[in-house]
Amino acid sequence: MTQFSTASQYGNIGLLAHNNLSGRSFSKLSIGQQVELVYGDGRIEKFVITEVLRFQALQPQSQWSSFLDLDHSQTLLATQMFNRVYSGSHHLAFQTCIKANGNMSWGRLFVLAVPKGG
Repeated sequence: MTQFSTASQYGNIGLLAHNNLSGRSFSKLSIGQQVELVYGDGRIEKFVITEVLRFQALQPQSQWSSFLDLDHSQTLLATQMFNRVYSGSHHLAFQTCIKANGNMSWGRLFVLAVPKGG
């Protein structure tokens, strides 16, 4: 798993993983589930999953691809999708690719979690 440094510029945490490695478990996360992020200094931050987003990459091999929101049939530019996932108040985003039609990079899965209150 890799921390996405650009997300931290927005005050958020992005964790990226390949869908055939650690990212395979991201699709098992569900809304309402609690997750704990353990930092290198031993500090633990608790989060609750609030959203699961699925997008089809219209040009899977391009980092600037437009994306089709699979739940809302809306097309987003790469920058719009980035802002949708990584901007806003402090949160955690798990990101991996969605495999379909033999293409490991067919789409993107994002699982978003907010800090657990109290």
